[in-house]
Amino acid sequence: MISKRLILSILLCFTISALSAQKLKYFQGTFEEAKAAAKKQRKLIYVMVDWGNNTEPNSPLPLDDELLKKYHSGFICIYKNATAKAGLNDLYQKYNISTYPTHLYLDAEGSLLLKTVGFRTNKEPYLTETAKAIQLSKEKTLTKYQQEYEKGSRNEQFLKNYLLKYDELDIPVNQEVLEAYANTLPVNKLDDFETISFLIQRAPALSSMAYKITRVYPKLTDSVYKSLPSAKRGIINNRIIRSSLAIAKSRKDEKLALETAAFTQNTWSNNWQRGMTARTYNMMEYYLAVKDTTKYLSNASSYYQQYYLMLRDSLHRQEGQMTLGNLPNQASQKTRPMIPQEPVIVKSDPKADSARIVTQVTMVTKVVAPSMGISNIAPKSQNTRAMEYAMTLNNGAWTMYTMKAKIPAYLSQAVIWVYRSIELFPENPAFHDTLAHLLYQQQKYTEALTYQEKAVVLARAEAKNIAELMARSTNKPALSPDHGQKAIEMYTAELEKMRSKTL
Repeated sequence: MISKRLILSILLCFTISALSAQKLKYFQGTFEEAKAAAKKQRKLIYVMVDWGNNTEPNSPLPLDDELLKKYHSGFICIYKNATAKAGLNDLYQKYNISTYPTHLYLDAEGSLLLKTVGFRTNKEPYLTETAKAIQLSKEKTLTKYQQEYEKGSRNEQFLKNYLLKYDELDIPVNQEVLEAYANTLPVNKLDDFETISFLIQRAPALSSMAYKITRVYPKLTDSVYKSLPSAKRGIINNRIIRSSLAIAKSRKDEKLALETAAFTQNTWSNNWQRGMTARTYNMMEYYLAVKDTTKYLSNASSYYQQYYLMLRDSLHRQEGQMTLGNLPNQASQKTRPMIPQEPVIVKSDPKADSARIVTQVTMVTKVVAPSMGISNIAPKSQNTRAMEYAMTLNNGAWTMYTMKAKIPAYLSQAVIWVYRSIELFPENPAFHDTLAHLLYQQQKYTEALTYQEKAVVLARAEAKNIAELMARSTNKPALSPDHGQKAIEMYTAELEKMRSKTL
């Protein structure tokens, strides 16, 4: 996967209380070293996954002496930020992370005991969580199940209980364990409603024996799906897609990727266009992951040209508000489950790296946006959907640039995509920066300089506006002192390279 320079357009809601003078001491070292320290000190592990590129979280805990002592005495504390590269994709997949901040309580082996999301301004929920995690560590954990499994335990009831443990923790099952369970089933259970329902609800990968068993009797499979709530069906389909695509990428199995894309398309049986959008997106993701540049560029061109630019007339401004027609999500299911029950807080933060992928981060108390183009997305404001549309086009254009597309037609298309993003959000510095780089690659140096200079001006204005908002706010988020400055420095450095033609 291409490394990312996250240039984030700020949509701030100042609802987070000021950082306490006391700070949690976060472990400095690798995750493996943290596990070793936890074993040696007989502690558990606490991981905060938050948004930003700071060494301290943007969503600090409301610490006092009692809470500080609780964490320091019982846990090795780790902070991970969502813009860091190292190991985070595995972290998201393993622990099903899609919301910030996410709080993970793990045993010393790294197995999940408890997962919570969101930021609370009082300490009581955190005291409750730490106590619960300690209690859960004394029960039968995933680690204990794993140890028994590695010793050869394979009886049907043990494997079933092992799989149910993943459900308790709201994380995808271990597909190897699910396959082992499927292999224990006698023939007379293949047409048993409860057995097939259990397999389906574990979301087996398309390449697995477990999945094939659920398709032996199609009418029975349909009956199981119809018996489940629509939200549950959406979650199952999303997990099948995620696990199958992950396996396809790891094996470089194009056939499985195509099967996964077709499965995704079929979940849109009531909307052919959106189904094709989802199918194309998944194949685009696959080819990007396996570094098949030719097929990626072909799919990306089709995806953005056919499914995004065709929406020009559906997206417009009315009385200062952004409105949408039938704007498709990148992919989805028949339903939109998991609507957040509390107000959404959107945060963002710039990070200098080697690409520009514009991102908005949603903090809620329930999972709302799984990755890889498949989603259980809560209803959004029209303006947020418009920004998602603009970001998607910008990200596609930037990927074209980073992949050094040589075919002039692809570069010209990418320029059109980011022009559209700028039309919608003319004060977004990241969009101007992307356009400048594409123009530079087309050897249109004068135009490139114009847009890069504009990116610098807009970044400075944005940083100034944020500083003024923070100064007026009584409840200030814990943003780094140099918030916004890194973006300015990065745009300025790129401007100098363009001027000297050394980019």
